[in-house]
Amino acid sequence: MIFDRFFKANWQHKNANVRIQAIENELSVDNDTENGILKTLIERDPSDLVRRSALLKFDNIFIYLSASHDNDMASIRKFSQAQLEKQLMGTSSSALSIERKHQLINDVRINKSILEHWLKTESEPEIINALFKRIDKPQLLISVFKYHQQPEIQQALLADELTIEQLEKLVKYSCNDDIEQQIASRITILKAQQELPNKLEKSCQLLLSKYLALKDEKEYQQLLDKQHDYDGQWLTLRAQFDCLPSAKQEVLVAKYQEISQQVVHAQRANAEAFEQQKIIKQQELQRITQQKAFSQAIQTLKGQLHDVILNENTEQVEEITQQTAQLITELKSSQLSNEQQKTLQQDLQLISQRLERISDIIEANAQATQLIASFSQKAVPESIMQYDALVPQYYDWLANWKKCYQQASDYLPDYVTEAYQEINTKWQQAIAPFKKQRESDFRHTQRKLNDTKHLIHTGKYNAAFGVFKGAKTMFEKLQDNQKARLSKLYLAVEEQLAELNDWEHYVSTPKKQALLLEVEQLAKQPLDNPKAQADKVKMFRQQWNSLGHAEDTLEQALNTEFNEYCELAFAPCRAYFAEQEAIRERNYAARLNLIEQAKQLVNATDLTAEIDKTVANSLRTLMQKWRQAGEIERAKYKQLNGEFNRIISPLNKALNTQYQNNEHTKLALIAKAKELQNLTDINQAANEAKSLQSSWKKIGFSGHDAENKLWQQFRQVNDEIFSRKSADNAQAEEQAKQQVDQIKAQVAGIVQSSNHDIASITDSIQQLSLLAEESTQQNIAKKVSSSIERAIDNLTQQLEKFKEHQQQEQWQVIFDLLTAIAKDEETSNDTLDTLTNSWKKKIATCVTATERNNDQRLEKTFAIEVLADLDSAKADASQRLQTQVALMQSQMTLKNKADIELLFSQWLSLGKLTAEDVPLLTRIKPAFLNSGT
Repeated sequence: MIFDRFFKANWQHKNANVRIQAIENELSVDNDTENGILKTLIERDPSDLVRRSALLKFDNIFIYLSASHDNDMASIRKFSQAQLEKQLMGTSSSALSIERKHQLINDVRINKSILEHWLKTESEPEIINALFKRIDKPQLLISVFKYHQQPEIQQALLADELTIEQLEKLVKYSCNDDIEQQIASRITILKAQQELPNKLEKSCQLLLSKYLALKDEKEYQQLLDKQHDYDGQWLTLRAQFDCLPSAKQEVLVAKYQEISQQVVHAQRANAEAFEQQKIIKQQELQRITQQKAFSQAIQTLKGQLHDVILNENTEQVEEITQQTAQLITELKSSQLSNEQQKTLQQDLQLISQRLERISDIIEANAQATQLIASFSQKAVPESIMQYDALVPQYYDWLANWKKCYQQASDYLPDYVTEAYQEINTKWQQAIAPFKKQRESDFRHTQRKLNDTKHLIHTGKYNAAFGVFKGAKTMFEKLQDNQKARLSKLYLAVEEQLAELNDWEHYVSTPKKQALLLEVEQLAKQPLDNPKAQADKVKMFRQQWNSLGHAEDTLEQALNTEFNEYCELAFAPCRAYFAEQEAIRERNYAARLNLIEQAKQLVNATDLTAEIDKTVANSLRTLMQKWRQAGEIERAKYKQLNGEFNRIISPLNKALNTQYQNNEHTKLALIAKAKELQNLTDINQAANEAKSLQSSWKKIGFSGHDAENKLWQQFRQVNDEIFSRKSADNAQAEEQAKQQVDQIKAQVAGIVQSSNHDIASITDSIQQLSLLAEESTQQNIAKKVSSSIERAIDNLTQQLEKFKEHQQQEQWQVIFDLLTAIAKDEETSNDTLDTLTNSWKKKIATCVTATERNNDQRLEKTFAIEVLADLDSAKADASQRLQTQVALMQSQMTLKNKADIELLFSQWLSLGKLTAEDVPLLTRIKPAFLNSGT
């Protein structure tokens, strides 16, 4: 209808706020027609806010994607991109299906920087792997691998061809042992592949050197063995030549062939000698074979001879004789050496001799059998008396057996020799103790006779007579053969004593008289030392008793006088010994007191629990006091010492057990400390060593013998661990310092390499960011972060200044171009080409428009001046105030550059530019050139 042109829909209303209300309340994305209207508003509506409202109405990630790429408004593209990132990085992303996410990843319109942000927040392994492949940025590998600790993700990242350096960085962040093992295996394989050519070449050179050394090999058999081994090794190495350049392969093969020919030529004479030696060895082998044949034939003859003797069958003697003679003849014509023939001839001659004595040998067998029969039932001796009676018969039987054995020439039946061994063993075992006893009696008698002889020599005649009396009794009990062995010594001692018997009275009388004078002098002039005096008296009595008998008329008087003087001499000692006895009594009482203290200590101690250190010290003090308590009578000391030891024994045992347990515990700690020495992580070893030290302090005493020794061992192991840690720390600090210096040098180089343009500065900032990430992985971020951050801040400030300057230049070009268009002046295409497509479209709209709205353009001019805080003409104060109030009422108080740009875009869209607009351009130009927009 014709009125449709006058009654338009609210979404077509000229007021942007009305259109926004229509989007929110009247239009639906589910209706196809209204859906198209919303898309049209997003693409064509002049209001930035309307377009945003339409986008928010859809709130669809694909609509945001399309608008961020194709919309002609920069602010809408920026807004759409922000919403796109928000949905990708927010909770909305989790609502997207896997297929939708893959669709977004494969969409070329999504900037890779957005994908990188998405990658940081995504949790689905399949999508993370797809994002990483789509971004295709190798420097992200380590960070993705580190922050996504999922086997599916890490496994997918390992699917690509990676370098050793990358794998060595990744292994630190593996999520499980399987991934770590895979990385370690791949590192090993890559290193092996990397080292294989060099290693293979060195192996070939070494093998060729060994092969060449065969030229000087003296033993040809060893040469053949080595040559065979080297050929096998060469074939193994030759199979790996594919990793070497073809030229290198040809050189190695040529060397091998050349060396093989040299070895053959050098060993030609040795080879001929080896062949000759083989012939000689074959001849030697033939001689050995002949020798074995002769030896076997001789053994056969010996067996036949043995059968003849056992069976007493002399009919085969003639046949054996002939065979023996035939072997002797064959031996002379054999190829055996003279020495070999001589040995075999001796065996054959021995057989011949025994054949000649065959009758005697048979007779000896019969006698041996009779000897066994006669002695097998004889009872063995069971007492010393039976031993003396039966052992001569046993020795006679042994002598007869030896005679028969020699006459039989080793041709006795096995059962006869076994019976002999059984009888002989039985008798040897039976007579062994009696024989030992008789030998002991013999040695004892011999020792007594020697003692008698020694006493005579030293003048102790009285003692000599007593010792000889016992020796004589023992001598008479010996066996006849033993008496014969001692008869010479016995008769000599007996003769000496008989002579001394006559001289005893003559010798003893003057000696006793002289000793009596010495005792008399000691009694009248006693020594200062009572103990020495007593010892002297004791010594005189011992000497007196050893002198024998004096003359009969003097013996009694001398003994009486000697006893009296001894009593007088001992009188001064009695007071001393009485005092010593009192001291011993006090010591006895002190020891009884110590025993009581020991009882109290043991009774007060819980032996089943850990014994306190104070108890151990108390026990040690008691034991020390016991040792220092002084002398008492020997019998009493033995009794009290046993009682004291019995009382403290349980406590001692408990302490010793505790000490042993502590010792074992400390030995276990020492063993653990030694195991720490094998740890590659020295920091872990040091931390665990500190823990062991704390455990050591909690363990009690281990005993005086073990404590210091154990501590020295434990301390030595700990010292070695911490010494290694100190060395490693010093090395690590040095390496870290070198890395810091290197990174600082890189920072300086990156800063210097920036060419003072936006692209170069941006690239430098990215390089510094990567360098900061690498320093974090190297654990030196704290030492270089300030340098990197300072460099990034300086470059960022430079970049902002360049961008600001570039934007100012762009605004200057825009306003110069708009002023020229308004004045209808000619413009250069080159100037227009410097602008973005968006600005080209906006300026083209001004050029192609046929109408213009002066009032709205003036209103927009006031709005821009208000937002930019520019002064308006005093005459326009009222109109400026109305505009300011309208802005406040419509809640469009956006004080940022984007809002001013939106107003300026609306300002341009209000129609064709004319000369009347030049003053307006001049008024709003400072809002953009001065603000740095």
